[in-house]
Amino acid sequence: YQKDSKEIHDLVKVLCNFDQSERKSFLTFLTGCPNLPAGGLKFLSPQICIYKKKPSDEVAHVDDALTSSRTCRNQLHLPPYSNVEIMKTKLKQSMEGSLAAIDLA
Repeated sequence: YQKDSKEIHDLVKVLCNFDQSERKSFLTFLTGCPNLPAGGLKFLSPQICIYKKKPSDEVAHVDDALTSSRTCRNQLHLPPYSNVEIMKTKLKQSMEGSLAAIDLA
């Protein structure tokens, strides 16, 4: 994705509407840690990268796909959902589904 992509703008809307607990869950989903480093986002290493996920091999429709992440590289693999509400729902579903796996690490 590019900075001006619709999906990036939608993701920012979703994250801005998250409460504190949901933001911690998102950070855990993305980085494996519920908090940013001292100094904030600019000190996160490696920097966050958001990739377009092409789920055509996994599901029949993109809106059925889940978001995924690679915590060791701070990568978010985000399908091009048709609208912001579906993105919010699928992102939260992905975050909740990953909690047990991350907590075991």
